[in-house]
Amino acid sequence: MTATTTRPEGLREVEALGFRAVLLDLRRWSESPVWSEAERFDAVLCAAAPGRSGDPVPVFRSGPAACARRALSDGARSFVLVSSTGVYHQNDGSWVDEESPAHAGDERHRILRSGEDEVLSLGGSVLRLGGLHGPGRSPVEWVRRPEMRERIAEGGRDAWMNWIHVDDAAELAVRTLERAERRRIYLGVDGNPIQRNDLYARACELAGVPPLTFADKPEDLGKRCNNRATCQALGFAPRHPSLREGLAG
Repeated sequence: MTATTTRPEGLREVEALGFRAVLLDLRRWSESPVWSEAERFDAVLCAAAPGRSGDPVPVFRSGPAACARRALSDGARSFVLVSSTGVYHQNDGSWVDEESPAHAGDERHRILRSGEDEVLSLGGSVLRLGGLHGPGRSPVEWVRRPEMRERIAEGGRDAWMNWIHVDDAAELAVRTLERAERRRIYLGVDGNPIQRNDLYARACELAGVPPLTFADKPEDLGKRCNNRATCQALGFAPRHPSLREGLAG
């Protein structure tokens, strides 16, 4: 199996996990040496992010499209683009699923949404993940950091949030590669949304720090993601069904 990294120092980390490691330039996907090998890939998982200041166009749209076109034309059985529940525009607290309209409000998610369409049109599939939590990604740790507290508090107090544990996300990604239907969207969340104030009140209590003060934003209630169809289609059941119970450890 082959895995890519964007950091030269990451090559050894990838190799230590048992993969053939290839350096990937997110601005030049189609020129990557990953395509220079004689072997053809049976399945390809595309999961990349531009960072807070990076250019989202090659990472979210043109790059994944180029990879999907190359992989699928070479005979790959499946190509899965890892996307985000941020592409949904709903902010009234309503439930959404794989078939719900998704007209992202901010520019980065609009570019990601157009990247989804490119991949789907080529015969690939899309996996929209919620917020990731797990080792190294704990709200209990976030509320101890001043810069994170400030960022978190900018959100609406009663907005619904959708999460998935990193281990569940990894398992779901593999299941999607193995079982996904072409041109279909899947939803990677634990199925138990939680409101921002409830989540971070508990996180602050466990961290032993003062509670956060959130803005009252009745116009931003988020959305609640329903994962039932994805679980049924892929035979998946989250091992971590709720972040609320998982905060303590």
